[in-house]
Amino acid sequence: MSDLANQLFLFILDIFSSILNLIFKPIDLLLNTIVPNYETLSSYVITLFSYFRSTFLFFLNWLNIPSECISLFIGYITFKITLYFGTLTYRLVLKWYHYLKG
Repeated sequence: MSDLANQLFLFILDIFSSILNLIFKPIDLLLNTIVPNYETLSSYVITLFSYFRSTFLFFLNWLNIPSECISLFIGYITFKITLYFGTLTYRLVLKWYHYLKG
């Protein structure tokens, strides 16, 4: 029975992989025509984030918010997000374990 469940699981994963490949293939081709290589894409992304960072820092400077407050806020948000996703991952692994255990 376990071998049958394993084969069924692999079959479902294969179908899921094929569907995702079918969905993302046109997007991949479009990205390859717009941005032909990785260096160009990475330079676009770096430039975009640099622009966002400079704009964000300008507004923080304009609002006269101290850098310590910003650091504490970013640390707090990072901690909350890490804790949240860590808990979700742990619960998902336990759910899979109990499902596969039977």
